[in-house]
Amino acid sequence: MTRLIRVVLAEDHALLRALLRKALAAMPDIEIVGEAATGGEALRLVRAVQPDVLVLDIQLAGDLDGIQVAQRLKGSASRVLAYSAHGDPVHVAHLLQAGASGYLSKEAPTHRVGAAVRAVAAGESRWFEADPFGPVVLAPDELVALRHLAEGGRPDTLAEALGGTTEAALDVLSRLYTTMDASSWYEAVARGWGLGLIGSGRVEEPQDPRSVYSIRVNVPGQASAASAGSYGA
Repeated sequence: MTRLIRVVLAEDHALLRALLRKALAAMPDIEIVGEAATGGEALRLVRAVQPDVLVLDIQLAGDLDGIQVAQRLKGSASRVLAYSAHGDPVHVAHLLQAGASGYLSKEAPTHRVGAAVRAVAAGESRWFEADPFGPVVLAPDELVALRHLAEGGRPDTLAEALGGTTEAALDVLSRLYTTMDASSWYEAVARGWGLGLIGSGRVEEPQDPRSVYSIRVNVPGQASAASAGSYGA
């Protein structure tokens, strides 16, 4: 039996952390063994569980930022995949010098996070390409669909949000997935987050035990967008 790649996620934005968890946990060769929201939590967790890979947000809140965490883990058995919105060569060079084994932009689709985790676990050390296809440009109805999903709406309720038929909504959803290079709603939302198409959010404990996440998201150009909906399992 193939040994699973044991991964710790360190990301202070609860929504993005939840989306990364869902995407990576669906990969048969990856096991999520812990999560942290601050640098101090990440450092203690990695030292306790000794994962193969730490997926590390560089701009962590709290006592230690991501670069400081990478520096303190330099030389340890756990390899660090830096996950950041800053992709300029100087910034990436500083991350790798601090001890990161690889870098991946938050603009990358979540399936590329899985590929980067596998490469770093195998001993590779490099700057992974975020988006070889160029910038993402969404049609207006695709942006409505993306925001609907990010606000907690389900794919099967998209027709009402668009004011059209179910068939038309499915067509919009298909185009959205193609444009975002995504295979699921959570990949599309994760990439929309990384690209700044949807704003910061937080995951709250669901009232309904049948649901998984209840999310509030701030949408660019709007004061706020609160959702009473939830993501299903």
